[in-house]
Amino acid sequence: MRGRACRCLLFALSLSLGCTTVRHDMRRAEAAFAEARYEDVEAWLADLEPSLGAMDPTLRARFYYLAGMSAYRIGELRRARHALALCREEVEANRVRLPPAWVRNLESALEELGARRETNDDDARASHVKAPRTGRARGAKEQETSSVEARAQRFDRVLGR
Repeated sequence: MRGRACRCLLFALSLSLGCTTVRHDMRRAEAAFAEARYEDVEAWLADLEPSLGAMDPTLRARFYYLAGMSAYRIGELRRARHALALCREEVEANRVRLPPAWVRNLESALEELGARRETNDDDARASHVKAPRTGRARGAKEQETSSVEARAQRFDRVLGR
């Protein structure tokens, strides 16, 4: 009986240490973001990514925000749009509160990324309209778009959505 209680205590302790480590790493990523060290943010987030499914909605929203805004500031716009859209979904679906400045930045970046996509990617926007099949192979742009969408769907499946 005593051994079982010790094992339960050790298990609970290991779980709490895991949560502490995730929160600690997230704070480090946030500090790097505040100091405009976006490559460091990406390194911290890469370490945290395997724990994403176990994070509570607030931590997940913060993760997506940092990932999206870091990618945005580095110039990786597709990745930024994806992560920021996931952040907005976490905020809306789970009533997560982010700092007001983050919310403003999130909406502003998504608006800009959305506008940039509409003005620079007319072919992708037109691909949503069903066209008659011509027997031609899909173009490179369409293949690239579908592979990004496939990765997003796999990512969502991993998260259990």
